[in-house]
Amino acid sequence: MSECLGEDALLELTRGDRALGETPAVEAHLADCPACSALLSALLASRKGEGGARRDLAGRTLGPYRLDALVGSGAMGEVYRGWDLRLRRHVAVKALSRQFAESPERVRRLEVEARAAAGIAHPNVVTVYDTGTDDGVPFIVSELVTGESLRSVLDRGPVARRTALELGLHLARGLGAAHARGVVHRDLKPENLIVADDGALKILDFGLAKVSGDRDVDATEPGTLLGTSGYLSPEQARGEPADARSDLFAVGAILYELLAARRAFPGATFAERLSAVLRDTPEPLDDPAGPIVERCLEKDPRRRFQSAGDLAWVVEAQLRGDLAAAAAASASAAAASSAVSSAASSAASSAASSAPSSAQPARRQVSRRTFLVGAAAAGAAGAAAGRLLAPARRAFVPAYRQLTFRQGRVASARFSGDGGTMIYSAAWEDLPTAIYIARLGGGGTRPLELPSGQLLAVSSRGQLALSLDHRFIEGFHQRGRLAVAPLEGGAPRELGLEVQDADFTPDGADLAIVRRVDGRFRLELPAGRVLLEGGWLSCPRISPGGDLVACLVHDGPDDDRGALVLVPRSGGEPRAIASGWSSVDGIAWAPGGRAVWISASREGGNNSVRAIALDGREVARAPSAGRLRVHDVAPDGRMAVTHVSARMRLMVRAPGATQEVDLSLSDVSLVADLSADGRALVFAEFGDVDTANGCYIRSTGGGPALRLGEGIPADLADDGRGVLAFLYAEPPAVAIFPVTEGQPRPVALPGLRNVRWPRWCAGGILVGGSAAGRPPRLWRLDPDGRLRPITDEGVAGFPGVSPDGRQVALIDDDRLLVADVAGAAPLRTVPGRFTDQRVVGWHAGGSDIHLRSKSPPIRVWRVDASTGAAAALLEIAPPAVGRRGVDSVVVSPGGDAYAYSYGQELSRLYTMTTDDPGP
Repeated sequence: MSECLGEDALLELTRGDRALGETPAVEAHLADCPACSALLSALLASRKGEGGARRDLAGRTLGPYRLDALVGSGAMGEVYRGWDLRLRRHVAVKALSRQFAESPERVRRLEVEARAAAGIAHPNVVTVYDTGTDDGVPFIVSELVTGESLRSVLDRGPVARRTALELGLHLARGLGAAHARGVVHRDLKPENLIVADDGALKILDFGLAKVSGDRDVDATEPGTLLGTSGYLSPEQARGEPADARSDLFAVGAILYELLAARRAFPGATFAERLSAVLRDTPEPLDDPAGPIVERCLEKDPRRRFQSAGDLAWVVEAQLRGDLAAAAAASASAAAASSAVSSAASSAASSAASSAPSSAQPARRQVSRRTFLVGAAAAGAAGAAAGRLLAPARRAFVPAYRQLTFRQGRVASARFSGDGGTMIYSAAWEDLPTAIYIARLGGGGTRPLELPSGQLLAVSSRGQLALSLDHRFIEGFHQRGRLAVAPLEGGAPRELGLEVQDADFTPDGADLAIVRRVDGRFRLELPAGRVLLEGGWLSCPRISPGGDLVACLVHDGPDDDRGALVLVPRSGGEPRAIASGWSSVDGIAWAPGGRAVWISASREGGNNSVRAIALDGREVARAPSAGRLRVHDVAPDGRMAVTHVSARMRLMVRAPGATQEVDLSLSDVSLVADLSADGRALVFAEFGDVDTANGCYIRSTGGGPALRLGEGIPADLADDGRGVLAFLYAEPPAVAIFPVTEGQPRPVALPGLRNVRWPRWCAGGILVGGSAAGRPPRLWRLDPDGRLRPITDEGVAGFPGVSPDGRQVALIDDDRLLVADVAGAAPLRTVPGRFTDQRVVGWHAGGSDIHLRSKSPPIRVWRVDASTGAAAALLEIAPPAVGRRGVDSVVVSPGGDAYAYSYGQELSRLYTMTTDDPGP
């Protein structure tokens, strides 16, 4: 046994919970290891009152960290509340104990902990900042989380069921982030979990972690027992290697304890608890979540959940089920379109990662797109949880053939009727989108003689449905002029409609289209006959038999979470067959129409290819690395897919600068606001890599970024001292984040729902939302906590507050409106029509409003608030390679600085073999 003993093992020996005779390997190790034997002696002496007093380093400085107060201690060291003298922030500093500081193995284990945790950026994992040694004291520095251990919470008594499930959800999401980085914790227990003051659970103490591919970290010898009895998995108890499923066993034991108020594997001694893990099955829980816990606690790892993401999905479904059951009765009488819109809202789940997974009081995974307009979606129906507990889907290993090699974005792809040809649209390098044809049996690829546009569909009659002048409007919403052209060549025939998507009926005689009308998305077949309405509809595909239309239903175009819905062509009631996706795009019917292929993910945005039977069962799934998007399926079952690498980049031009710079921190960076002088930038991070998600402030000239906390910023105060932001909560909650120091302060919004667009204004805070189920409007929150309406019901839109805080401008129904924040003057309409434009602020002085176009290149105008006269201010042209839409734009009052976030997608087209997805 080469590994030194864990802290819990030493404490168990100290308390007498574990006898040396029970574990000869431990006894032999103590005989050979001076560090462990010395520490055990010191602990025993301290317990008997014979000395061994613990040191107190409070008042000392380790490196650049001042230790202010001792906040906790264990066998291996002490934890101090510290102050970072360089970055001027509070931190937690863990200093290795005197005995362990002289042990190379223990110092190595501290480095393991730092390396393992530092590679994980997730709100449910304590962030590690630094590690080092000063004057012979090894230490590790992490974020300071105020709260209490989960053990303390459990020791106080039973935990409310919803709280228990929320904590389990946070734990599963944090583990998912760790496992994605190749880190297996191996010592999960209530003592290693902290419940922060805001209710979020965070994982800490990666001292026994195993990191994939790190030989030095995974130095455990066969037969070595790592972990804590009662929580370690059976394979760990047998001294076998642990993998991610071992951590899920520990989650099951913790969830059991949360729900049952008793331990899953009790015992007075180490041996009794170890024996219980190996032999006993806990008494079943009288709770709907019981099957979830039982599956986690399976003795055979192959029978457990195979990923933390799957576990998080079913736990969240349980949480959503609590709410869905109450809503079901009132929803039953709704019209078909409303029912499906509700199904779409119920489909949203995970941040999400963020997301943000789907998000969370205390922390829900926030989809990285959810808060682009400040709105959060509802969760998934609880009944769907049973599907993940059902017999496993068939997995298959596909074979791929790469068809494109150039740099850029493949927008869409379709097979010809015989499957021998691929037709696709792509924007290569900085060129416009063009339509290409590739002969799959040989013959090369060539562009078709057609105008720039996007391919929408290919008919059985050899016709192409095209979207000419195709462009992104906002979020994922795209549109262009619908046209039809013959595959063999010829001028397109425009049909006089602006659409987002289209698909031919099997006979090629009609087109199903998706377009936006009066702010709502419609599925029509034929054009003008509405089958379905929703917040955002995408990817309509008609079944081979022509009787059903499969479609994706989402809350809105800023978020690609959603549900797969089947709509009868005859006009019957739509049916959501697969919901709860954190990201879903792409639909193709399997040959024969027995299943629908989609590309989707339960957590995060790395969508994989799945087959969904018409009864909602997932019947096949192809493993993949990264994000795949389904485009089409050939008669022989081959699939057209793209492998997608997507980012949201943050570009900034500082005052006086002549060029933009990229200030993105991770793969998803969303700008929220600029300071009045254009020298400070507030933005959100939703990425999966490089940095922790949350609210940041940074100089527009570059330099270090300061993380303000877990939230999504909306507005920076004029004095630069505070940021209005959304907390990770459901429903979304608003808080004030101090820029210098202090904790976020929640803002009470009594009775307000669908909260969005918080802004500072004169005399209080401006916010959008709905009260008592009424239509949305803008409100002013007074310092006394009262909400006062400042627009009529139904009048709401992305607002810009004037420099003096007394007026707010917004666009509603293509009208530019100006409202008095104090309510002293009536709502005023600025002359003109402002289609596809958005308010981005006011010009210095407060007489002109800044408006911008929605589609790139982005044009920004100064519009006179009285006359509507417009003057060009600037033009923003994001880099062309792989460019999607521009999500957010902020402009300084003087117009001399700006920042924006835009989507960039690089993809390559493949054919992929598939499995028979039949039931």
